[in-house]
Amino acid sequence: MRVCRLKDLYIWLNITFDWYTRDTRDLLMSKMVDPITGFGSIMDNIGRMRNTGFELEVRSTNIDNKDFTWTSTFMMTHNKNKVLKLADVPQYFTGNYYVVKEGYSLGTICLREYAGVDPENGLPMYYSNVEKDGVRSREKVYDPNDAVMVPQENIYPTVSGSIGNTFRYKYFDLMFNSTSCATPSTSSRPLTTAR
Repeated sequence: MRVCRLKDLYIWLNITFDWYTRDTRDLLMSKMVDPITGFGSIMDNIGRMRNTGFELEVRSTNIDNKDFTWTSTFMMTHNKNKVLKLADVPQYFTGNYYVVKEGYSLGTICLREYAGVDPENGLPMYYSNVEKDGVRSREKVYDPNDAVMVPQENIYPTVSGSIGNTFRYKYFDLMFNSTSCATPSTSSRPLTTAR
């Protein structure tokens, strides 16, 4: 068994870091159409999107001898995307609560903003969020249909990562991997999907 010392780090440790920015043109996505056409949606080139992020990978050979080898891998990635331009409208829904809107992430959801329960009658309330002169109204309404759905959250994780280990003894291999992700911070205001 070989014990690695600090001066030997360059022998068994490999670090790779990649940073990228990429623009996608003619972004192909499903676009909802009027059901009178006989279709619920069509595939269309809707616009442009930019992805920026990084990837970090650290590989190490912890033990390496004739009969036994132990290697480890750590990976971490971060990606952020933004819709730069849409072909015909500033936004549209791709189904359920997902919205494609200029200036927002492709994974943005649109929800009505929940304003709590009216203590006098116990009914749920919503902020109307009707926009006028660039300002959204904070008027409380009871009917969710009177509340405008607004972009709220990005569904993609801020950072994703994994740690893996591989053990080899003669002709036998044992591998295991653990993955995790850090999700975006959620809004402090409760959200609702009421229709």
